[in-house]
Amino acid sequence: MTKPKTDTSFTTDVAELYESTLVPLIFRPYARDLAERARDLAPSSVLEIACGTGVATLAEAKVLIEQWRREYNTIRPHSSLGYRPPAPEAVRPDQAFLNLPALRGPHPQSQGALN
Repeated sequence: MTKPKTDTSFTTDVAELYESTLVPLIFRPYARDLAERARDLAPSSVLEIACGTGVATLAEAKVLIEQWRREYNTIRPHSSLGYRPPAPEAVRPDQAFLNLPALRGPHPQSQGALN
């Protein structure tokens, strides 16, 4: 029994094939899931020991750096700003809250109604 010649000759760069085929198909979704799970645990630090294409490192960086940026800019106090965050998050109040009579103040039409 003879083997076909195509089984004995691999003409494509293995790393290129791995990166173009296996990473998007298998490893990128796994890396995203892993990074989101790490974010949900809210770790104070992360030791990333994956080796290979860097797909896990990139996914973790995208998720964890964004989490750090938000915390740093909206929550963490800065001594140079009087221990306030540089850009505290603004929250839009619910419309029902804004319609409370105590918040609306005197009605403009009722000020001259007794004349």
